[in-house]
Amino acid sequence: DSNIVSLSSNRFTLDAGTYLVKWNFIFFRVDRAVTRLKNVTDSSVVKSGMCVFSQNGANDATAAGTGIAKFTITAQKVFAIEYFIGQTSGDNTHGVEEGGMIGPAHADQTEDELYGQVEIFKMG
Repeated sequence: DSNIVSLSSNRFTLDAGTYLVKWNFIFFRVDRAVTRLKNVTDSSVVKSGMCVFSQNGANDATAAGTGIAKFTITAQKVFAIEYFIGQTSGDNTHGVEEGGMIGPAHADQTEDELYGQVEIFKMG
């Protein structure tokens, strides 16, 4: 069923059930970075992701912050993926587009770049 989630303002809402959530976000020159799945409704952390390192001073320093969590909720809840970084690298925190432009695709490209991904599976 592809209708298990609704998305709004970078938050997603899930109905009661058991879920497996996987996430993956790219970081560029941020030193230490960690991601987490947060239950916004209950103000609680479901699971922290892997801590990664992407040296701020290096030219090609990228790292993928990943995580996975299985959990059960008994009522509808709102969730978000949050991240914490050690340094910022200007507009490049989540990576640099092909061609060196930051953010969504520009006039010379035909597709948006992808800097984060969340997969949600309803288990029951």
